[in-house]
Amino acid sequence: MKTTTFYYAKQLARENKRIKVPPSKKLDELDFGSLVKVSVFMEKFWVKIIKVENDNVTGIIDCALRNHFWHGLKFGDTVKFRLSNIYQIY
Repeated sequence: MKTTTFYYAKQLARENKRIKVPPSKKLDELDFGSLVKVSVFMEKFWVKIIKVENDNVTGIIDCALRNHFWHGLKFGDTVKFRLSNIYQIY
């Protein structure tokens, strides 16, 4: 499992007015198989959730990443992050 620092969704929304943070109710409904978007080192990408436990989320990166040389993440990697890092739900 890869570890890195994910951006907080509310911070992204403050920096970019087009980003709308999902409401808490929607975040609470996330479960296995949900597709969410997160951001790390200025790269935004989709993650398919495999586990939600309290505020902690485990998922698998579900798209190709362009800046993998900066953060070391790639398609198929398992990552952990928090609900507060999610800024979009598919």
